[in-house]
Amino acid sequence: MRPLVETGVRGTAFWLLVLASTAGYVVNGASTPVVPRLATDQLGADPALGGLLVSLAGFVAIGAMPVAGVLSDRLGARRVLLGAGLLAAVGLGVVLVALSLPALAVSRVVFGAGNAATATALTAWVVAEIPVTQRSRALGLFGLAVWIGLALGPVVGENLYQSAGRRTVWIVAIGAQLGGLAVALLARGGSAPGLVYT
Repeated sequence: MRPLVETGVRGTAFWLLVLASTAGYVVNGASTPVVPRLATDQLGADPALGGLLVSLAGFVAIGAMPVAGVLSDRLGARRVLLGAGLLAAVGLGVVLVALSLPALAVSRVVFGAGNAATATALTAWVVAEIPVTQRSRALGLFGLAVWIGLALGPVVGENLYQSAGRRTVWIVAIGAQLGGLAVALLARGGSAPGLVYT
C-alpha cells in the first residue's frame, strides 16, 4: 500500500477526509444545541437536566476516543470509521423513533461514542498515511474541519429547527453523518492496521 497520495495535502484523498471530518463536526454542532431545547420546551425537563443531556456525549467521548485509537491501530482506520459512522447515525436516529428524556439520553450516549470514534479514526488515517514531511501541515489543515464544522453547525441546526422542526434537524444530521462517511470511504488507504509512513 502506498501513502494516501504522493502529493500529500495537495491530493484529493486528503481533502475527502477533511470534508468528512467537517461533516461530522457540522452534525455535532447542529444537533447539540437543539437537545436542551427539546428537553425543556417539549419534554418538560429543567435546564439542568437539559445541560446534562448535552454533556453525556462529551463524557462518553472521553472513553470512546482512546478505544477508537487502539482499534484503529489494530483493525485499520477505515474499518473503525465505518463502524463509528454508522453508530453515530443510529444514535441520531433514536430521537426520530421516540422522543422522550430516556431516548434523548440514549441518543446522546450512542451518538457521542460514534461521533468521537469517527473523529479519532479520521485523524489516525491522516497521521498514518500522510508523508512525515507534510504531517504537521496536514494536521493544521485537517484541524480546520473542527472549527468550520462547529461554526456552521449551530447556524444550520437552529435555522432548520425554526423553519422546519426538530425532525428535520435529525434527518439532515443523519444524512450529513452518512454523507461524510461515504465521502471518507472514497479515499484510498486507511485499511492497514499499524501502518505508519515515515
